[in-house]
Amino acid sequence: MRIPFLLLSASLTLPLLLSCGSERNDFDYREEPDAGNKAFITATNAGVAAAETSTIIDMVGLLGTPDERLLDARDITLPCAQLGYGGNGMVTLQGQLQQPGDKMKIIFNGCTLAGAPLSGTVEATLVEYGQDDTEERYTTRYRYQKFLIGSGTNLLSLTGSLAVESRYHYQSETSTTTRTSTSLQLAQGQTVLSVEKLECIDAYTGVWDTAPFTMECQLRFNSLALGGTLSVVTVEPFRGTGGENRPTSGELHINGANSKTRFIAQQDGEHVLIQWDQNGDGRFEGQLLRSWDELKQDILDWSSLLNP
Repeated sequence: MRIPFLLLSASLTLPLLLSCGSERNDFDYREEPDAGNKAFITATNAGVAAAETSTIIDMVGLLGTPDERLLDARDITLPCAQLGYGGNGMVTLQGQLQQPGDKMKIIFNGCTLAGAPLSGTVEATLVEYGQDDTEERYTTRYRYQKFLIGSGTNLLSLTGSLAVESRYHYQSETSTTTRTSTSLQLAQGQTVLSVEKLECIDAYTGVWDTAPFTMECQLRFNSLALGGTLSVVTVEPFRGTGGENRPTSGELHINGANSKTRFIAQQDGEHVLIQWDQNGDGRFEGQLLRSWDELKQDILDWSSLLNP
C-alpha cells in the first residue's frame, strides 16, 4: 500500500514528502527532551531539517510496500512491471517466502522506482505469516547493503534493515501497514542520514482509491549536515480520503535542541503550513503557507522563501 503526498522526482533531490501513519492511537506523543547531541533548528536550516525528515519518511514508504506476490514466488525472473516497478528490465527472485525464517534475494536489473533507476540486491526474510477468522497478517524484514537508487550526482544509497508488517481485518475491511527500523542509513553526496529509531503506520478502510486514510510516523535520526539528531513525532494523525490525495488535517513536529519545525496540513487538501521556533520559547518566528506541489520545488531553494 502506498499513500504518497508527493511522488519522488526522477532526480531524487530532497523533496518535501510525507507518507507514513495509521489509525492506531498507541503512539507515545510526548516529545523527547533535548539532548546534548541534538541539532539546532534555525530559520536558515529549517528547510534542510524538513527535507531530510521527509526524504526518510517517503523513502521508507515507497520501499516498504507490502507485496503478497512475493509469498507465492520461488526462484523466478519476472518483468519489473509485474512486481509494480517501472522500467523495461527484470527482477530475479532467488529463494522463497513460505514459512517464517525463509529468505529470498531480490535482484534488480533495469527497473525504476518513481522514475529513478534501481540497482543492487535486497535480502527479504519472512518473520511472520498467519491467518485466522478475523484477519490476515504477515511481516517481512528487508536488508539493504549499499542498495542504489537514482544515478549520477543524485545517486542515493541505502544500507540497513526495514521490517514491514501488513494486516488486513476482514470485518472492518481495514488494511494497516507498519514499518519499523533501528538501523537504516541513507546517503546522497554530502547528505548522510542515520536512522536510530523509526515507526511509521498507515491505514485505510475500503477501496484504496476512495478510502478514508490515516497516517502517522515517529522517528529519530542523525543528520551529518545539521551536526546532530532530530526527533520527529506526529502529534495529530494525518487524515484524508483517496489514496492519491493529500491529507486535509494532521500535524507533525521536528524537534531539535530547544527548537522545532512543524507541518500542519490544511483543510483544502492542497496546502501545508510550515512554522519554525528556533529558540524554544513556544513562539514560531516564521511561517510559510505553500501548496504541496510548490514545496517540491521550494525545498531546493528554501533560503529564498524566508522573507516572502
